[in-house]
Amino acid sequence: MAASITLANGFGVLNNFFANGRRGLLKGFIPICQGHRNILSDAYRAEDAWQNRKRLEVHMDDLRVKLDQDLLTLKKPVASVDLQKFIDNIINEDELKASEQYIYSFRHTPVAHHLRPYTIHSWLRVCLDFHQPLRALRALQDKTHYGLFPDIYTFNLLLDHFLRSKDYHNAYLVAKEMMLIEVMNSSTPLAQALSLYACHHLLKQGSPQEDEKWSIGMTLADATRDNSSCLSRSYHVIGYCMTGNIKPISKILDHWLSGSSEDDKIVTQEAVDHLKEALETAVTEDAKMKIQEQFQSLESSGRIEKASLDELMETTILPAIGNLEKDDIDNYPKVLRDWHSTCVEAIKLQKEDKNQMERKAKEARLEKLLQEVGGVEYWIEKARSEGKEVQDSLMEEDIKRQ
Repeated sequence: MAASITLANGFGVLNNFFANGRRGLLKGFIPICQGHRNILSDAYRAEDAWQNRKRLEVHMDDLRVKLDQDLLTLKKPVASVDLQKFIDNIINEDELKASEQYIYSFRHTPVAHHLRPYTIHSWLRVCLDFHQPLRALRALQDKTHYGLFPDIYTFNLLLDHFLRSKDYHNAYLVAKEMMLIEVMNSSTPLAQALSLYACHHLLKQGSPQEDEKWSIGMTLADATRDNSSCLSRSYHVIGYCMTGNIKPISKILDHWLSGSSEDDKIVTQEAVDHLKEALETAVTEDAKMKIQEQFQSLESSGRIEKASLDELMETTILPAIGNLEKDDIDNYPKVLRDWHSTCVEAIKLQKEDKNQMERKAKEARLEKLLQEVGGVEYWIEKARSEGKEVQDSLMEEDIKRQ
């Protein structure tokens, strides 16, 4: 279903550089991926919209001096939009490394909570542009020192990047982050589908380590929550079995049995086998008997799916991806424009605040000078002016009350 890989064409890079200056270095720069079937289409990555987005104008050398001094040397806060300016205009790995230091330092300032969604998205996406997904993943996992909480689209991009290179373990780690911060549910069906696909292929590679079973199980549970396909139900059961908590499964099976038609397949034989194995040690005799009765009901009614999880993955998840990704593809250019507009507005307010501060400082210096030279006439005129302002204000209040 998914579109085949189109290898990046970098022949326009030099021409773009001479035409567009710094930005030309990254213009048309698209990560090259292996030529195999993808889950998400190339269109989902919206390379044209990303590379041609509006950027914040800045002199990078001057900004870097400022950020080095404020964040790294003086350890003081900077405006979040200044951080965005730098990340918006990165063209080499040295600037990418510097930006990581800035994000780390920004996290340890009193204004850390002001980190913009656009900044998080931009930095993680620049990491992918420079073929450094592990740099992005490490920072994403270290919430204490980086504080990166991406939107779902950005999570999907990271997942897709690892899936394209068949790096299923790191794809799962991205899915795990969504599980840990509780952003993956039925309202994010594409993220659920990608996460399920990543976990499915991770488990195909062999049995996970004991210390990973719980997190893989919980990721599977979130990736299949409130989904009614046989594949999702099966992995929902398998997920709970991996966590060692199968007490809810009896209620879940009752709910599925009562809420589906008689022709529906509830779970696969593979899921049933997992559950039977887990029953040996995980529950009381009463709970075990209840689930065994449910097994018998499923078997007698022919509602256990004999097809493998692999087969269901091909027939259930993959065909749905095209519809699930469409809204994100359509919305992404507008999202970039809106993010840029908020940054432009922030810069405008930043300039207004700076001008106001400079004006007040200038007035304060003038008053101090006049005071020092004994400007009596100035003080008389200032008192009259302030008195008139008070009178005008009282008059306005009188009129409002009438």
